[in-house]
Amino acid sequence: MKKVHFDTNPTEESAQYAELANLLLVLLNRVCVELTVESHLNKVLNEDQFRVSGSLIHSVCAVGTLLSELIEEKSIRLPYAFPIARMCYERLLSAAYVLSDNGEAAKRSILYSVYSAFRNQKRHYSAGNYREVIPAGYRISRKSKIVAEAIDYFEKEKNANLECELDRHARCKIIGTRSSKAGMLFESVEQAGHATSSEIVHGSYHSTLLFSDSAAAGSLARNLDEATTMIMMIFILSSEAMGHLLAEIFPDLPSPPLLIEAGKTFAKFELPEHTDLVNRAYGDT
Repeated sequence: MKKVHFDTNPTEESAQYAELANLLLVLLNRVCVELTVESHLNKVLNEDQFRVSGSLIHSVCAVGTLLSELIEEKSIRLPYAFPIARMCYERLLSAAYVLSDNGEAAKRSILYSVYSAFRNQKRHYSAGNYREVIPAGYRISRKSKIVAEAIDYFEKEKNANLECELDRHARCKIIGTRSSKAGMLFESVEQAGHATSSEIVHGSYHSTLLFSDSAAAGSLARNLDEATTMIMMIFILSSEAMGHLLAEIFPDLPSPPLLIEAGKTFAKFELPEHTDLVNRAYGDT
């Protein structure tokens, strides 16, 4: 059977971007392993914080594998990497928040997962005047200790539908109390590509006009080079922010400094005329 395909326009630059994205995924995967080992040795954080943050970072590795392919091929599929990059950012932000607070965020995340699974065991579906209850195949008992705790926790909450009660700006501020650089980088990424990603996810007509492989002068479309730079910035700065935070909490871990170095390399690549300024920003002489 034939498949729908689009012309690709890979370049040496897009290949380098894709290689850098893959390198970050390898480093983030290593971070997961290092955090797992650290959870058995370090008592700075509790077990829940390691569990939740590790799972979130690992999910970035799974989602992020889609990025490098779209970046390297440089086709009209590229703009759809915006939501993927934002997913990576939000997962890293959530992981950083869990690592930055007193453990309450991790506890809430775990209890929310249990509460959400329990609450959604039965769903009501309707079509016209017909209504039916469809139970889940695997049932969770209300008598379970963890379920009882989750119900008690969230049924008293005004924001019972939210895993995190704080918005992203508030989480950035809390992360900044542990690492000012991490907080600043996450905050700088917060609005990057947000509107574009939202347009794409919600399927607006406008989103189909935003980017073109040959944008004409005076048109709404921007070229794919601009899209690539923004997508990479979202992913790289988020990863670098995680590197700064982990370097602050666990100064002996080997991978966080490499995440920071990747951010510096990207900055020098994008701003070759300002290498000295970049070096000063990173404390290099």
